[in-house]
Amino acid sequence: MNYYSTEPTRTILDRLHCPDEKLKIIHIAGTNGKGSTAEFFTNVLICANKKTGTFTSPLVYTYNDQFRINGVSLTDEKLNYYFGKAASVAQGVNATQFEIETAGIIYAFAEEGCEWAVIECGMGGLTDATNAVSHKELAVITSVSLEHTEYLGKTIKDICAHKAGIIKNCPAVVNARQPDEAAEYFKNLGVVFADKNIADDFEISARGSLQVYNAATAIVGARLLGFDEVAIREGIKNTKPAGRLETVNICGRTYILDGAHNPAAF
Repeated sequence: MNYYSTEPTRTILDRLHCPDEKLKIIHIAGTNGKGSTAEFFTNVLICANKKTGTFTSPLVYTYNDQFRINGVSLTDEKLNYYFGKAASVAQGVNATQFEIETAGIIYAFAEEGCEWAVIECGMGGLTDATNAVSHKELAVITSVSLEHTEYLGKTIKDICAHKAGIIKNCPAVVNARQPDEAAEYFKNLGVVFADKNIADDFEISARGSLQVYNAATAIVGARLLGFDEVAIREGIKNTKPAGRLETVNICGRTYILDGAHNPAAF
């Protein structure tokens, strides 16, 4: 990934005739909880009968699962077509695979008739390839902690600055589970905080004690966007993110699958 500029992705999008301008985008940054929050938003949108593309990374089980429309992974054939298109117009652009995939999947969502797109940052925010989009309906920032310090900076404040870089002329909602330094940083930006008590009377199927914060973030965000309360409640209830305290039974044994990429997540 190229963490220092959105220009390669923007150039590819421009050459694809700006597919991002055809989409209503919910953009999600943060250290932990991005994927789960993306799932909550996706399911709310689906329950509101909105055709929705979802782009998350990295993969959990299969490569294709990172690229979905209405919860269904795009086929190899479609990914090859859209990523091939993006790669073909990227000639002469010093673009990474992630930048080509970012532009390609945005192109795919637009061409496949999606109205909404839920897009998770690859890393950081300000200079992440996904932040090349020209506009967004909502910026979302999940829990922040130290991560990828060689790229994002050595302090919480440095990392917050990267995450906050996705807030561009749009409302923003921030997960309330933040260290004090991060909470203070975001308060100064005038964002809307999503405290877990907002989800007290919601049925949450996602397992894990912190999912209530992610659910609350999606609830607040969906309300800011004006979605119907019935769709919000049903979407929250339907969300069961893969690989997050997921229980499987094999040959009479019970396994719990989960993962973490930093100490706070662990």
